[in-house]
This record gives sequence, structure tokens and C-alpha cells, in this order.
Amino acid sequence: MIIKRKNRIYKPAPMYLVVNGNDEVYAGMKYGSLTWSFDWNEGKPLHKENTNKLLHIYQNTQLLEL
Repeated sequence: MIIKRKNRIYKPAPMYLVVNGNDEVYAGMKYGSLTWSFDWNEGKPLHKENTNKLLHIYQNTQLLEL
């Protein structure tokens, strides 16, 4: 989605889903721990800079651009 503001074009940064080796999508933090879900509708879209910690902790993960 592209938004025009006073002769400037604003294009939001791409969002990513983090997927682990079991084809589960990152669904956010619940009760202080990382949560993964098989339901991809529960996936939490993140900016690229917010995925670094997840990719470091879980070695077998991938990023999918939305």
C-alpha cells in the first residue's frame, strides 16, 4: 500500500513472518515465552530488524516476506 502525503510518497517497510523447521509460524510472546503456531493466520508480522533475535536463538528458521 502506497500513501501520498504532500507530494511525498510513503511506502511502508516490508513485514516478515518467521517460520521454524517444523513449518510453525512465530505467534508472539505469551506468558513470557516465545510461541509458535501451526495456524499461519496467528503469525505475527515483524520488521526485518525485529527478527534478528529469533533468527539467532532458533538456527533452523526462515523469513517469509509478506
